[in-house]
Amino acid sequence: MKAHLARRFCSGVSLLWALAATAASPSAAVPPAEATLEQALRTIVLSGSEPDPGGPQFGAYQELLTRFYEARAYTPAWLEDGHPTRQAEEAVLLLERAAEKGLSSADYDAPLLAAKLTNLRAEQRATPSELALFDAALTLALLRYTTNLAHGRVNPRSLYLDLDSNKRNIDVVALLQRGIERNQVAAETEAAEPQLPMYAALKKSLAQYRRLAADQTLPVVPTAKSKVEPGATFAGIPQLQRRLVAFGDLDAAAPERDDGDKFDDELVNAVKRFQERHGLTADGVLGSATVQEVNRPLSERVRQIEMGIERIRWLPPAPAERFIVINIPRFKLLSFDGAIGTDRPLMEMDVIVGSAGRTPTPVFADQVDYVDFSPYWNVPRSITLKELLPKLKRDPGYLARQGMEIVGAGVTTSVDASTLAELERGTVRLRQRPGAKNALGGVKFVFPNRYDVYLHSTPAHELFSRTRRDFSHGCIRVEDPVAVAEFVLFDRPDWDAERIRRSMSLPEPVRVTLERPIPILIFYTTAVVDPQGRTHFLPDIYGHDKKLAEALNKAPTALP
Repeated sequence: MKAHLARRFCSGVSLLWALAATAASPSAAVPPAEATLEQALRTIVLSGSEPDPGGPQFGAYQELLTRFYEARAYTPAWLEDGHPTRQAEEAVLLLERAAEKGLSSADYDAPLLAAKLTNLRAEQRATPSELALFDAALTLALLRYTTNLAHGRVNPRSLYLDLDSNKRNIDVVALLQRGIERNQVAAETEAAEPQLPMYAALKKSLAQYRRLAADQTLPVVPTAKSKVEPGATFAGIPQLQRRLVAFGDLDAAAPERDDGDKFDDELVNAVKRFQERHGLTADGVLGSATVQEVNRPLSERVRQIEMGIERIRWLPPAPAERFIVINIPRFKLLSFDGAIGTDRPLMEMDVIVGSAGRTPTPVFADQVDYVDFSPYWNVPRSITLKELLPKLKRDPGYLARQGMEIVGAGVTTSVDASTLAELERGTVRLRQRPGAKNALGGVKFVFPNRYDVYLHSTPAHELFSRTRRDFSHGCIRVEDPVAVAEFVLFDRPDWDAERIRRSMSLPEPVRVTLERPIPILIFYTTAVVDPQGRTHFLPDIYGHDKKLAEALNKAPTALP
């Protein structure tokens, strides 16, 4: 019977009802019928019993639950004269509206709590055990809910080894206690949420896309036999127009068209805006990929936003000074100054990230410690073995043409059987000298890490014209390295743009150590809101959304 209950109930709140159902078991935490309400609460909270170890989550939250009730001498928090208080009703309503926060009310047993609330309001002779179970269950649900608001439902280290859960010191017990004392449970609970502008923007977007997902009247755009070019006619124009208006890419107040099936300039521009928001080439051509994204079920967009909200909950508060954020699937670098706010970036530029499936860029947080101008490129051994050795064996002259040299006991540009064998064994290594052909360009920005990933410029500027830009071996190439250097060297007036450019063309490296290291976050989220309030949905190039969805399904209410 206990194993059956563990499979049936997945949350700590449900566990309490399970305990009531297993009263005949010696391990059940249900107090005897003659116990007082305070005694019943104490028995439930301190027992820590579970129908099946490893199933429900009550044990993980027992310390918080105990601290909450010990502070009030085990008096009920949600009952008065044996009946639920007004605050209890408001608390259950708060849990029922968890979807507004990107959470699921079912994870906190809001339907079950609402039913118990109704029964207790009507019940004239509820036992202390029944009342205590309700009080503890509601407290437990709120503690879990507030914890998830503060830190997320999944520990990010389960997905990214070098991304810790946020360091915000949120005392969820104190928040809940204060909310009860001030009769402001909802307001105090919301204080646990991240205060980042992106978080608020994503919640607003979530409400919008929930409404769109519930609209059963939105038509499906038919797929054309071939690409629909600007100026062409297309039978699906009315459906396309309706969806673009709903998404905000086309003005709803636009005048009626004389030719109802023509793909005119106004619609073309709206399609370009849609394409740009969805990581597509913004060419205004209505191809199969664009139609597929236009028709994508809006429930999937809701899920993307929910995962974006979850990821924001992992983050610490924004630094009080300057910092850099790179969003891998958006291929963008953003810089901020926390001292003046984080609602708009000081700088935004395109980047190139690691190749999907081969050398993806890792997700982690660090700080930029120094800048190397005119750097050597010390070729990673994996690139030497997989890419450069085969070329050198076919074409020994490749080394000199690329400005490369072999470094070991000394430095040589001689390529023969002996040096090739040493390269293969790893007793010598390759590096590329500063210069126009250097793969790092004229500058790299270093935040020492175990992945040997850094920011750098590149001679391959043509790649920035691509919409999808995952071409690197893991490092991040920046479109405007001079602007990045100015940003990180802001407190060094001797390092102006002119000196930065000169230093990027020196024959030997120059290192500049930052007086104040700049925090950097290499992040991954496929749903973001830009400063204009437009929601962008980005391709899941590394498959991280799928992994996060699996983690959320496995442990929807785990402690961080």
